[in-house]
Amino acid sequence: MKTILITYLIKPLMKIPIVFQAFATKKGLLMAPVAVLPIVISAKGALKVLFALMILDFITGIYASHVEKRKVEKINPELKNEPLISSEKLKLSGVKFMLYVATILLAYFVEKIFFIKSFAIGFSDAHFTITVIVIAFWIVVEFYSVVFENFKRMGFDVIRKLTKIISKFKSTKNQLQS
Repeated sequence: MKTILITYLIKPLMKIPIVFQAFATKKGLLMAPVAVLPIVISAKGALKVLFALMILDFITGIYASHVEKRKVEKINPELKNEPLISSEKLKLSGVKFMLYVATILLAYFVEKIFFIKSFAIGFSDAHFTITVIVIAFWIVVEFYSVVFENFKRMGFDVIRKLTKIISKFKSTKNQLQS
């Protein structure tokens, strides 16, 4: 039981370095607007965005599993009787939700207990709180999961598509300038 719980808690936390690494790549450019979105709105609004992304992640994850299952069923037709959603995956979703709630509440209570005021960062007039920053981080994790993991599992590689669009844009721009 203890090892199962550790496994469920560690798996969502393993995405943290991936998200930080992604900020240093082209993917980071795509995720930047999503990270800024909750900063310019209230914590309540940021929670709504996070909840919507969590639902989208769940739905796209189910569809990605469906696509993968159909591919495997072509190779092994006996797998048609296997369920699409396992209780294991539902447990992971529940643990992920609890992890998000726990970290957001922890940030909120730390703010209240230590009387931490909102603060501004030089490039923005918006006032940040630790809670909003934690919510923004989880929004980026969910966005990453939907766009770069689930879409890829569904057969739609966002990075490859964007790279093609950018290269076509550059070649068209170069042709127009010539």
